[in-house]
Amino acid sequence: MREGFIFERYFKKLFPNQKTNLVYASRNSTFPITIDIDNLSSSLLGTQRAFSINDLYESLQIDIKDTKILSYKNELLSKANLINIENYTLYDEIRKDLEIRKDEILEKVLEQKSLIKNYFKSFDTHKKSIFRYFKCWA
Repeated sequence: MREGFIFERYFKKLFPNQKTNLVYASRNSTFPITIDIDNLSSSLLGTQRAFSINDLYESLQIDIKDTKILSYKNELLSKANLINIENYTLYDEIRKDLEIRKDEILEKVLEQKSLIKNYFKSFDTHKKSIFRYFKCWA
């Protein structure tokens, strides 16, 4: 993460005696933990512009099983509301599929949260560490 390198450099100048550790996380690894499982539509709206439908399903760590969606897997998610399938848009089909598979997605989200929590715990930070506050959500 670019921000971590910049922050660490200035932090060391301000607090030269404090230990710092960079945390490595990709946007894809943090996407599942930010999902509002009760409002999956909001999660779809916040995705990157060049995010394909296949990227969405991969980031959720689930396979595309719906054949209607599978044939459009390489389309951009941002264009899904412009593609009609029967009487619905592709976006509606994706939303419906994710709603049906909510429990499966929740299980994957919990697994990802656990992995990230274990990653943070591996730093063995001191109780008075500023980083400890980031551990609370995991």
